[in-house]
Amino acid sequence: MLNPKELVANTCADVPAALIDMHFARMPETYFERFAPGETARHVRLLNKLRDGKLATVEMRLLGGSLYEVAIAGVDLTGVLACITSAAAADGFSVQDVQLFTWLAPAEGSQEPTYFIDVLRVSGSLRGRAMQAAADDLQKRLQRSFQCLSEGRLADAQAAACDSKILTAAEAARHTPAPGTPLAATHFNAENQILGGDFRLTRKRASGGMSEVYLAHQASLDRMVVVKVVHGDDDMQLQLQGRMAREAAVLARCSCPHIVQVLASGTGTWAGGRTIHWLAMEYLTGGDLAKWIEAHGPPPQELGLRWFRQALEALSYAHRQGILHRDLKPHNLLLTQDGDVKVADFGLVKRVHEKNDFLSQPGSVMGTPYYMSPEQAMGEPLDDRSDLFSLGTTFFHIFSGKLPFEKTHFTAILVELSQRKTPPSLTDVMPAAPRALQVIFARIMAPHREERYQSAKVVLEDLASYEQRNLLAFADSGAFKPAADLSPGKTVAFRTH
Repeated sequence: MLNPKELVANTCADVPAALIDMHFARMPETYFERFAPGETARHVRLLNKLRDGKLATVEMRLLGGSLYEVAIAGVDLTGVLACITSAAAADGFSVQDVQLFTWLAPAEGSQEPTYFIDVLRVSGSLRGRAMQAAADDLQKRLQRSFQCLSEGRLADAQAAACDSKILTAAEAARHTPAPGTPLAATHFNAENQILGGDFRLTRKRASGGMSEVYLAHQASLDRMVVVKVVHGDDDMQLQLQGRMAREAAVLARCSCPHIVQVLASGTGTWAGGRTIHWLAMEYLTGGDLAKWIEAHGPPPQELGLRWFRQALEALSYAHRQGILHRDLKPHNLLLTQDGDVKVADFGLVKRVHEKNDFLSQPGSVMGTPYYMSPEQAMGEPLDDRSDLFSLGTTFFHIFSGKLPFEKTHFTAILVELSQRKTPPSLTDVMPAAPRALQVIFARIMAPHREERYQSAKVVLEDLASYEQRNLLAFADSGAFKPAADLSPGKTVAFRTH
């Protein structure tokens, strides 16, 4: 029986034997545990194309639907991973998973090259191009980017990864607005701006009235992060920036595996001399549960229970620190590449015993109507039980695929919340739900807070008790659920336990 190297050699007759030998000698064992000989042969053929000054080669293949696998071979340089993920994002792809394997360092004094193999799973549109054309476009962009890396020009490398050309210093000056010029008049692009001397903004992901969210590259640790920027005018700007500073200070002290980690924060100057406050957070590649539900519908129940437990653990931790979230919803539950949940966007975070600020004056309503508690809808003071109600409505939606309050008008939702006498029934919209799960949701979503669970810890204890007695078992327990696409024939999946 042929060993893996012989199998690769037999299928790569046009590849020099020395390259195959070196690949097997210098790739770590984890690489060969991950990839079968057929995939290894594909990677070796990509490496063989690295000649005549090529620093990167790219190959794409369709996994199904809008899901693609992108294999990249290249010369190992500091910063390649950040440039690859930035280039994929700039091409309109959402990166679902990244696996980077690099040749081990050569013997001391050796002039042998060091190569890497990077395999990405991405979703998105080819924008009307053939798949080969999309791969060629990405390869050209990475070639320019890696050339900059080889010359030590890290900033230009990131710019090349994100854009179709590298701006010279003179060109960059022509694109930079003069001090004092209004932002709207210059069409200023914040991408490539550096905040805190370490975070280079690479791509805008979302924007609101006075805030924007960017994907950014942290140069000191060579990793991608998310940066939220708040800007505004006059007193409102100061209030918003004060709130973000508080959010950063509170969350930076949190040490919970199911709360998105805050990395740094600070102030900076935007175009036209405008002062902004920014917050850098860890970047999670799995997207949020709102998009997940929209794409796939309700998850297998055991996967939903796993997410429910993890969100409860995050809430239990936050409440022990005296922190309220006040805006829990599927959009604020993010997925890691392993399919675990982390609670994000404590933008309405507030200390339980903190005096009311401009966001929580009596009579004001902050939060998302479909998921807020009755007391929040009526502008009453909030406590832990309000967050629990919001988490209950959130997972009512996740488990059943239906919103618990389906009025379409903001005022109608608030009226229903304030006047409802009984909680929505999970089993009415999801007849297959176990009775024990209905009991938990009826209590967590009780209209009067005195009738609800008083802490997330108690909900977790009830879940554990029901599970021990096999009262939360489902027929599809332990099934697999694709992480990015549910179309037939997909093979990319994560376990639901």
